Amino acid sequence: MLLLPAASGLTFDVEVAELTDHSIKDINYSEEVENVQEIDGTVENIGSIGCTYRLKAEFEQGNQSFERFSSPYSLWQGDYSFMDINYIPMNYTGTVDTNLSVTYCGQEKPVDNFSFNVTEKTLPEQEMKSRTVEASEKNAEIEIEGGEVLVPEQKPSYWKTSSAEIVNNTAEIEYDAPIFDPGETITYSVVENGSVIGRTEVGLEAEPTLMEELWEQRMKILGGLLILSILGNVLLFMKNRGLLERLVPEYEIPDLKRE
Repeated sequence: MLLLPAASGLTFDVEVAELTDHSIKDINYSEEVENVQEIDGTVENIGSIGCTYRLKAEFEQGNQSFERFSSPYSLWQGDYSFMDINYIPMNYTGTVDTNLSVTYCGQEKPVDNFSFNVTEKTLPEQEMKSRTVEASEKNAEIEIEGGEVLVPEQKPSYWKTSSAEIVNNTAEIEYDAPIFDPGETITYSVVENGSVIGRTEVGLEAEPTLMEELWEQRMKILGGLLILSILGNVLLFMKNRGLLERLVPEYEIPDLKRE
């Protein structure tokens, strides 16, 4: 009996290892496409800590390979989210082999692999003008006339980009860059009703509107006129005070005629 209090006073430090894991279900894709392949599924965090999850797809067509990503989603333990990837096999028909995986907490886990057939060749369409309203190191807001979805076509090496929905001629694009450079550009295919209607090159620096550009030019012109007006008034004041003659003395022109 005397040993019980001593025994009950003992404490133990038990460390529970942090677990990172995932579950994915309801994967959907088309076995045959004309222009756009849409891959989606529901990803759940079944680990013990929160992570940022995203789907990744590697497409192999002919002798070329391309990577595409979904948007990233921060999921706590037990949380889940619907994720999707859009891909357009440009200038290609035939079989495309696909490896689908999920990335989280610095890991990449395979999910599925499959093939699909492309029946129509998609060629680059007309250029569509877009304007970058604002941009940061992670995302940018752009304005574009027309379209429903922006699908990444060309991007800087090692950047992760995803599709973006166009709502009321506005889209918010996301990107994950090893080192962000505002001088880079991303080219997107513009999709409407499942068909590619154009392409647009998006800069990552905010661009002024037409009215802002006109206002800036007007201010430059007004600034120039103001400087000329001030300079003219200064010269007139100096002339009236006789200062100009002192600064610019009169010189006698020698007579070059022969005697």
